[in-house]
Amino acid sequence: MAFSKLSGLSVDRQLRKNGDKGIDFMIPFGNSTKLVSLDVKGARKALHLLVKDYEIQRCADILVLASVNGNIVSLLGWEHKCVMERMPKRRFGYELLNYYRRFELLRPMCQLTGMMKMGNEIIEKERYDEAVKQAATELRAKRLKIAG
Repeated sequence: MAFSKLSGLSVDRQLRKNGDKGIDFMIPFGNSTKLVSLDVKGARKALHLLVKDYEIQRCADILVLASVNGNIVSLLGWEHKCVMERMPKRRFGYELLNYYRRFELLRPMCQLTGMMKMGNEIIEKERYDEAVKQAATELRAKRLKIAG
């Protein structure tokens, strides 16, 4: 919900038998019209962004680390999946091997919101351009119909 408030995107509250498959949001990003997947990883002791070794190939494109303390959630930073794939691996208990990146080394959230804003602008421009093309096509068809 914290990321929803930051981004303005709605929260998917649907309960799924097999979970959300590691994707919390589909977001506009950068100078592309394609949406990318985002997963928020929350922890009480959020010292590292962690991705399980066996999940790295199917995890979201963007990973966000959140610190959770009761009802208070702080979004600490984010990273690309392709960067996390190159991080070292370590066991942090529970015998699970994780790729990890220290929270101080994560990209700032303001950078992510800027990239999302840029993506929204690109998508809106494409929608506008498509609407103009459609209107021009319809106008040409009307003129041909009148002339014919």
